[in-house]
Amino acid sequence: MKKYLLILLCFFCSFLGCREKRPENMPKLYPVQLTLVQEGKPLDGAMVLLKRHSETTKYSCGGLSGANGVVKIQTHGKYAGAPEGSYTVTVSKTVTERSGPWNEIPSDEAAAQTWLQENRSRLKETNYHIIDPKYGDSQTSDLKIDVTTKGLKTTLDLGNPVRLEMKEDH
Repeated sequence: MKKYLLILLCFFCSFLGCREKRPENMPKLYPVQLTLVQEGKPLDGAMVLLKRHSETTKYSCGGLSGANGVVKIQTHGKYAGAPEGSYTVTVSKTVTERSGPWNEIPSDEAAAQTWLQENRSRLKETNYHIIDPKYGDSQTSDLKIDVTTKGLKTTLDLGNPVRLEMKEDH
């Protein structure tokens, strides 16, 4: 019994000792939970970024929505919450549709490369925005939030779904 307790104690000590410490100059973070909806339904797989209004900051805040549309904002992708302040919220989500014989690509890497050289023109991928692109740019997004010392929990309505083909930049 003592042996198992010792192992358990060593495990917890090593886990706690290996955790990365927050940077000393990082401001206090407050919990931020956003629920994304589109036509009243939760929006899964959308990327959210917060852009601070009043000042520049070296801390990025954002997250990815889950199946229930909920995004728990993190700072630098690993610290829960965001600093107090006013933000513009940007949200983006794209989908890719494929056409052509994608299922014919050989599993062997060398054979796949040869096959792709010979058949590339038969394969097509088209990317679409499914959220109005205005929400993906901090200059055009009208989504605004205020993070206070109490944190924030709110729902953001992204309107109707869209299907706008993304243009490739050359």
